[in-house]
Amino acid sequence: MFVVTVFVLLLITFLLVPGFAEAKYKIAFVPKLIGIPYFNAMEEGGKKAAADLDVEFIYTGPVTADVAKQSE
Repeated sequence: MFVVTVFVLLLITFLLVPGFAEAKYKIAFVPKLIGIPYFNAMEEGGKKAAADLDVEFIYTGPVTADVAKQSE
């Protein structure tokens, strides 16, 4: 009976593991200012890397150089 119980518990554990593996990571990039060529290039690179790694890439930031806006 002990062996059957252990087998059932292991089977349940292995069936649940793929559910945990499906978590999709998110990577956010918040530059000081968006809309300038340097950060636009970083956005494009981030999008390409996110597609290669199958993660979500979030690019957001203020359109004016304002520290308070960057932290929102």
